[in-house]
Amino acid sequence: MIIYTESTSKDDLLKLNIVLEKEVKIGKGVKLHHGCCVQGDSVLEDECEIGNNSVITNSHIGKGVKILSSFVEVYISMKLLIFLKEIL
Repeated sequence: MIIYTESTSKDDLLKLNIVLEKEVKIGKGVKLHHGCCVQGDSVLEDECEIGNNSVITNSHIGKGVKILSSFVEVYISMKLLIFLKEIL
């Protein structure tokens, strides 16, 4: 797991197989776990946590939300603290 900051390098992300597309906006204190992929027009607000092997596409993940091993796409907005588990 890595806590993303402005100084996080591509090498740091690659070591954990984390994919972040350049369009993605990331807040402060976001935790990214091994194998996660955030793509498209996605926003991760402050203190989010994206779990192992999760795929987030074109989505807005609200402050403090935890996504655990899930697939989220097509402009889903999550503003409350929720837990999604193994949707696939």
